[in-house]
Amino acid sequence: RSEGLTVNRIAVWNGRKWSALGSGIGDGKITCLAYGRRGELYAGGNFHLAGETLAFGIARWDQSTWESLPMECRKPEGIYGTVYALARDRNNHLYVGGDFVLAGNLLVNNIAKWDGHQWSTLGSGVNCRVTALALDSAGNLYEGGYFTQAGDRPVKNIARWDGSAW
Repeated sequence: RSEGLTVNRIAVWNGRKWSALGSGIGDGKITCLAYGRRGELYAGGNFHLAGETLAFGIARWDQSTWESLPMECRKPEGIYGTVYALARDRNNHLYVGGDFVLAGNLLVNNIAKWDGHQWSTLGSGVNCRVTALALDSAGNLYEGGYFTQAGDRPVKNIARWDGSAW
């Protein structure tokens, strides 16, 4: 609650007052946020409800309603994973990192890319949780986390994806 306003885990400040984003995130937690080029807001975490919409770990606020992305971030044992990091590139592609192996039905191993229509892999992903993402001006994606392998390369908790290889 903020100033008597029920916001359910997420709110926006306009410089003078807080406002709710619809009915917010109904359960779980939000761990990361990213803005899209058209003003949309992506929320990642470990939740199953965004507004009235089923959203398994990631949702988009289009400035008026919550929408789910077609992703059920899951672990092999069928339990739902957590999205820990989001980053958007200049082409408005959204990179999603966390503790999950599937994005929809696609095997992604803790890191995936959303182009606005479908998910894609970044090679064979990484072998454990991704907790941080950043892009440089050349379009390289850097990720940090608890992993020791990126694709087939041994690494120590940090790796760079150049668009085609680790």
